Amino acid sequence: MNNSSSAGETGDNMRSQIKDIIDEISAATPAVGQAARTAKDRAVAAGKQVVKTVRRHPMETTIIAVGTGLLVWWLISRRSND
Repeated sequence: MNNSSSAGETGDNMRSQIKDIIDEISAATPAVGQAARTAKDRAVAAGKQVVKTVRRHPMETTIIAVGTGLLVWWLISRRSND
């Protein structure tokens, strides 16, 4: 009988812990959602700023992109030759 009582207490303890975890997750969900919305808004704003900069300076942007590509190519090809 003692094992049965102990098992019941363990089950109740586990239910209590699961409820606590669910409560914590439920409490954190709005904050996580807000953080995700803030991150999305900042990413969209940064993307718009990039588009404006590229439109204002197309030649400089092209030169930077080609130079970066060449640098990455050179670093990768150097590593594969070793």
